[in-house]
Amino acid sequence: MKFQRNLKSSASVPTESMGDIVFLLLIFFMVSTTFERQALLKVDLPEASVVEDRTELPDTLELVIDSIGIMYLNDRQLVNSEERTLRAAIEEAGR
Repeated sequence: MKFQRNLKSSASVPTESMGDIVFLLLIFFMVSTTFERQALLKVDLPEASVVEDRTELPDTLELVIDSIGIMYLNDRQLVNSEERTLRAAIEEAGR
């Protein structure tokens, strides 16, 4: 029994999807080249101004209460240990 060999092979490349790919690449390169034009815009940004007459505030406040209840704020003795006195002393130290 003799089989026939098919010597002709059909090699076909689908061209429909190739056209879509080329079209998408064309759109991509057209869009990406427009970013170069935006880089040519000149923008004047505001500059910071320097404040020269700034008083230095203390970095820390040290509150010490001794064994009998006398309060010291930054090595200054408070008149009494009431809350309003402590508040006033803290506000004064913050100025």
